Amino acid sequence: MIYNINKGRNADIANKSPVLNGYNELIAEVNKNRETMELAEAIVAAIKSYLERNILVYFLEKHASEVLNMLFTEWNLDDAIAVAREEALEDGIDIGRKAEREELFALLRQGYSVDEVEKKLGLKD
Repeated sequence: MIYNINKGRNADIANKSPVLNGYNELIAEVNKNRETMELAEAIVAAIKSYLERNILVYFLEKHASEVLNMLFTEWNLDDAIAVAREEALEDGIDIGRKAEREELFALLRQGYSVDEVEKKLGLKD
């Protein structure tokens, strides 16, 4: 599930984490700056303002590249869903491969030959 935590939305979630809440406020400041500035200038001004006011300094210093990438990237719900689906597919493939290996080794431990295992697993007619 995806939650919108922009200022004024799902505040109960954002308020559970000072960093998340601070990041939420940073986004609001970037959006406010965009009323009079280009995106890059709005982002830099918001981050500079936060650092000068000693807000989220550790987070911004530690995660500066990720923050900038997120802010400069056009991110929308369709992109988020596509990424989530891709990650879920990769997870599903990994789970399936693990289950196949476990089944293979279980059959081998039971004494089946490689030829018999291939037939049981549908790898060979």
